[in-house]
Amino acid sequence: MGVAAGTCLICTAALWLERQGRLEEQARAYGEAVLGALAELLAEPVLQGDLLSLTVLARRLQAGTPIARLEIYDVNRQLLAQAGEAPGA
Repeated sequence: MGVAAGTCLICTAALWLERQGRLEEQARAYGEAVLGALAELLAEPVLQGDLLSLTVLARRLQAGTPIARLEIYDVNRQLLAQAGEAPGA
């Protein structure tokens, strides 16, 4: 392999790694934004102990999305609502 081809390969690899880093950063920012919106949406039913509303919201949020399973827990890690298939089910 010539010097030019080797340099080109290294530059391509560096660009690919940089792009992967940006994609991961964008995915992380998107996930944080979604979690923030979910927290706001679910706060009132959680505070009121409205498990029926939480279950309905969980099902609506999970349906038609790439989210395989959605679970909502309280601060004591007690499951309040769930939607979707359990892993391995």
